[in-house]
Amino acid sequence: MDFLDRLDSLMDSRGINKHILSKESGIPYTTIDGFYKKGYENTKLSTIRKLCNYFGVTMDYLVRGEYTDKSFLLSDIEKKIITSYRMTDEIGKAIVLRSLGIEEENQRKEKKQHAG
Repeated sequence: MDFLDRLDSLMDSRGINKHILSKESGIPYTTIDGFYKKGYENTKLSTIRKLCNYFGVTMDYLVRGEYTDKSFLLSDIEKKIITSYRMTDEIGKAIVLRSLGIEEENQRKEKKQHAG
């Protein structure tokens, strides 16, 4: 899978085409269309960054197809949830973690650390 295959896959996952990608990412349509007509070997770093930011992937993934721990995709709602979680106070965070069943796991780990 090369750069264009990954770009196609990312667009498919969002249900968008080149026109929408151009409009929403701020990358000129001629640039995106040029990837398919002329190649992508001399793509500007700023364009790659815009694509990565738009799709929520790392440069390693987009350019080389390598996954790192940060290269997973997040939906728009997942991004909003994470942003909201980060902005809430400690009590709100505890409520969220408890509702997800994560709090119990964290408490068990803390008990093991204090015991050992």
